[in-house]
Amino acid sequence: MMVDRPAERSVQVRPGLIAAAVFLCVYGTLALTVDFPRAALGFKSDEATYYMMAYSLIEDGDLSYTKDDLVRVWREFPSGPAGVFLQKGRTLRGAPDPNPNRFYYGKSFIYPLFAAPFDLDHLELTGAGVPAVESLLSTNANGSAQLTIADNGTLAHVSGATVSSAAPIA
Repeated sequence: MMVDRPAERSVQVRPGLIAAAVFLCVYGTLALTVDFPRAALGFKSDEATYYMMAYSLIEDGDLSYTKDDLVRVWREFPSGPAGVFLQKGRTLRGAPDPNPNRFYYGKSFIYPLFAAPFDLDHLELTGAGVPAVESLLSTNANGSAQLTIADNGTLAHVSGATVSSAAPIA
């Protein structure tokens, strides 16, 4: 009499999956145990502005600079903020803010792009710069812009929140 035995299951070991799980456990634990404000020794460059902007949006729901924003930073970073970019506000019609004592975070995410004639042989400008794109989107904290230039000189870029059509650079 023959008895059918169930087939034994074979477990496939995936080294990449195991390595990813170990990596996640080690670095995840490290990230949760490091006290970043103390380990970082304060802010670098314009980090304070972005940090305070994010907390202002989360806690207050706005981008106005208040004493509460400053208190939050001092609580976490004993050295306090350095190099915070602030500006006076304007209404939607362009008039000055009715409250002259109110400031807003002033880091822009949209910048103009200028082009200027350039002599490759002498590596120098041969004329004045002119605006090529009025509102070039820059989304990264490191200032990188959303653009590319093709071999034929065509510029493709992101203006504001919409993708613009390609325009040749003269």
